[in-house]
Amino acid sequence: MIPHLMYGKEVPTFDPAIIQGVDAVVLGMSSSPKWAEVEIAAAKVAKDAGKPYGFYSDIFKCHRRGWFSPFRESASFVFAFNPADVEDAQQCFPNAKVVATGNPTHASYFDFQVSPATVEEALGLQKTSQVILVCGVKSFPMNVELILTTINACRKMSVKPQVVFGLHPGDPNDRAGYEALVRSISELPIRFVTKAEMPSSHILCRADMLIESTGSLGIEAACKRKPVVSFLTPRAYDLLYAESGERIWTPAVQGTSKLVENESELSLAIQDGAIHHQIVCRQKGVYPKSDVKGQALIMMADVLDGLVRTAH
Repeated sequence: MIPHLMYGKEVPTFDPAIIQGVDAVVLGMSSSPKWAEVEIAAAKVAKDAGKPYGFYSDIFKCHRRGWFSPFRESASFVFAFNPADVEDAQQCFPNAKVVATGNPTHASYFDFQVSPATVEEALGLQKTSQVILVCGVKSFPMNVELILTTINACRKMSVKPQVVFGLHPGDPNDRAGYEALVRSISELPIRFVTKAEMPSSHILCRADMLIESTGSLGIEAACKRKPVVSFLTPRAYDLLYAESGERIWTPAVQGTSKLVENESELSLAIQDGAIHHQIVCRQKGVYPKSDVKGQALIMMADVLDGLVRTAH
């Protein structure tokens, strides 16, 4: 059983009786105590029932999230995001079997779900223009910083790109508010797109680069070999610290994205082809495409099978 709380939508109800009929419980690790309510409730029931249970880390340092600390001594397993996280995850969960399975969804990230022409037609993009996808977050202040900094960075370019802003599905703010803000300050048009209109993963199929702020879409862009620029403000660093205890964005350390912190750095990162080439080269090394389909799920199943057999 894997409770999935996607994009900060309303927390679903949880029936404790579900736990009684299973052999093991696999839990996600949502990004705030609020969105993790079901996972925390299920962990408590599994622990009290003596069921093997553990956690699945879907992104860097996910295992450090403090709201799961009451279960660190009793968790049976942790599926780590990558090999670099294993040692740290083992320290956090000393009695768990920690395996670097990776994120199963990443296998699909290498695929182009739609053609560039499909994106151009749906969003009214010019075939010959540079297209920059900006990945929104749930926070209105952080989105405003992203929008304003992108606008100012693009103003310095002799040939203006087409900017598409992918609104986060968990963003409670109305699209019209963002559109009104842009109209009031800039002649550069920005196309705001909801997930219902077109998922950002589809827009990536046409985008020439991605600008993001600590989001998982950067990993998909890396798998698609698209240059990624990570724009981190003090608010973004605070968010990282709240979740992991560090003010470090791993993709920037890996070199799979270019870290920028202000308008001038962003402008350079958008225009410098050498930077783009370096990023894509690192992406190929850090995210090689596996020839084995479903490798992450196979590894997870092996761990769970062993735990269940031992329990019986």
